[in-house]
Parts: sequence; C-alpha cells; structure tokens
Amino acid sequence: METIEDNAVDFVMMRDVWLVNAPEKNWIDVLHEVSRILRPGGWIEVYELDLEIQTVSSAPHLECFSEWFCCLLETIGIDGQTIWKIDRFLADTGFENLEHRTVGVPVGEWPAAPGTAMRTDAIPDRSNISKLAMKETGYLFKDLVERRFREAKRWICEFANVSEEEYLDTVAIALDECDSSKASMRLLYYAAQKPPISPS
Repeated sequence: METIEDNAVDFVMMRDVWLVNAPEKNWIDVLHEVSRILRPGGWIEVYELDLEIQTVSSAPHLECFSEWFCCLLETIGIDGQTIWKIDRFLADTGFENLEHRTVGVPVGEWPAAPGTAMRTDAIPDRSNISKLAMKETGYLFKDLVERRFREAKRWICEFANVSEEEYLDTVAIALDECDSSKASMRLLYYAAQKPPISPS
C-alpha cells in the first residue's frame, strides 16, 4: 500500500489476512495504512474465518487437529483469537460507524441431508437459504479446511511432534467427520468508515 497516494481510494476489502497480520501490532500498522489511502468517508471491509471448527456431535479427529493447530500457533507466538479483536483495532485507528457480524457456515455437504438444519442461529432468515446453496457452501468450506490441513502439515508435524503418517491418518478421518458431526465455522465480517471531512 506504500505506493498508493493518500486519500486515493473509496473502498478497501481485506480477506483471510489474519496470519500475515499477526501479531496484533501488524493489524494496527496495516489499518493505519488503510486509513491513509482511504478518502474521507471511505469504507473498509474485513472478512475472516474463525479458526475453530464447531461440531454438533463427537469428532475426536477434528478435535485432535484443533489441538495440534493451537500448539503450532502457541509455539510460533500467534494469538488465534486476534480475529475477534478487529473491531477494537478499527476503533483504535480512528475508524467509525463500525459494524461486526458473524455468520455460521457449514463445513461439508451435510446440510443437504433430509431433516438437517444449521445448528447455529447466526444465519439470518434461514427459510430463504436453499439446502442446495448450503450444500455448495459446505463443500467449498470443507475444501478450504482441507487446504488448511494440507498447508499446516509440515509445521504441525515439527512443532506438535507428530509423525507424517499419524498426521495424514488423522486428517483423512477428520475430513469425514465434517459431515458426520455436522461441522461448522464462523465467518466474521467487519466494516468501518474513515471519518468524513466535517463541513466548516
């Protein structure tokens, strides 16, 4: 963003940048830069996916992966709860008209099964969301989770002292558990406005 002039853009969107903005100080630095390039009255939106996978029923392999992932984050000094503080970071860097929403999204194609409903009430007016749309969303988020598992392998094996074979076996079963345990994740949305210039 350093190459963008001051007050040059009306809108900035950031998505899935929690890791590159860790630790918290990086968030503050980036948001100051965003404020610099936004025109007065411009908006920022931030979308992040919660790191925690929630389940309706038992999912021991998903839970095992979560423990390994937490161990990795702790070892490298990253706070996995940082994404829940973005509204504070926005306020601390001078943004106003803050908005924060959380939406539950399925992980897996389980919403298409007869008689299933999302466990969370975070989805507004579920009657307008078709099971097919939720199935497609679940498929995409399961793919995202699988990529997260794949990308984390070498670090988790090293930092959590797990063999590659144990890791791959656990991940394979964990992915199956996404459907059987009706797994879901929370998608976080933040919006804020750079203060407009006050009329004199």
